[in-house]
Amino acid sequence: MSVKTYTYHGPTTSVTLADGTEHNLFDGKACSLPEDNPFVASLVRQRRLKEAPAAPQAEPKPPRKKAPKKARPAQLLADAQTPEPQTETQEAQ
Repeated sequence: MSVKTYTYHGPTTSVTLADGTEHNLFDGKACSLPEDNPFVASLVRQRRLKEAPAAPQAEPKPPRKKAPKKARPAQLLADAQTPEPQTETQEAQ
């Protein structure tokens, strides 16, 4: 039993096929159905089912740039405790 992907065109329908599988068919949506099933063949003849085109291969996305690392709280604390260097004008006072 080979399965094909079809696009359904018609009113919303629930179907139980002879093999016992149940399918809900929605207008414009893709569905996978056995191509050798008589009911599926009748829907194809009625143009309710059309073979869905193969999904296009998605191009790989370029790698994302990493955001700069944020300073850790310990680093911020160490920076706050480090005295700033004095300039010549501050030394003269």
